[in-house]
Amino acid sequence: MTVQSLMKIQFLMTVQSLMKIRSLVTTHSMMKIHSMITTQSLMKIQSLITSQSLMKIHSMIIAHSLILHQDYLQTA
Repeated sequence: MTVQSLMKIQFLMTVQSLMKIRSLVTTHSMMKIHSMITTQSLMKIQSLITSQSLMKIHSMIIAHSLILHQDYLQTA
């Protein structure tokens, strides 16, 4: 093998390993972004569900106390 062909092989191997590293980094960061987006939307959905159920409970309590208050006024 000549020096030139050895250098070619080494260059090709370097390019290949660089491309591998690059694709790994890209995949990793894409996965990170994806998991961040997923986590964010899950948190959003969760907070929406929580606020909705809290509002429901709150309005139920208000309605219940209004009914109780009305009953109290009627009996008095």
